Amino acid sequence: MEAEVAGKPTGVDLAAGNVTLVVSRFLRTASASERQLVEKIVSRGDASAFVQLRERLVESGAVDGAIQTARERAEAAVRELEVFAPGEARTALETIPQLVVGQVDGGRA
Repeated sequence: MEAEVAGKPTGVDLAAGNVTLVVSRFLRTASASERQLVEKIVSRGDASAFVQLRERLVESGAVDGAIQTARERAEAAVRELEVFAPGEARTALETIPQLVVGQVDGGRA
């Protein structure tokens, strides 16, 4: 994901020790060397090392899997709003998850 889309430099979460959904999905099937790379980024707090990992995150399907999870959670959130009467406020709330997921996945279907 590009920094312009995320609103912050790529790899900052991981460098701060925050394992994102993408990284969590990646670690499920990562090799020992890939796990070591993730540990290196976390332990050194070096977001620049993320460039080495980025390609593997995409190739492994972790990015697409995380986007799919985000879509599913957004849809579930919108369904939860059905308990409220239709109206302007509900419509506004329903658009938030859709906007967030649209921003994250870059409009990919």
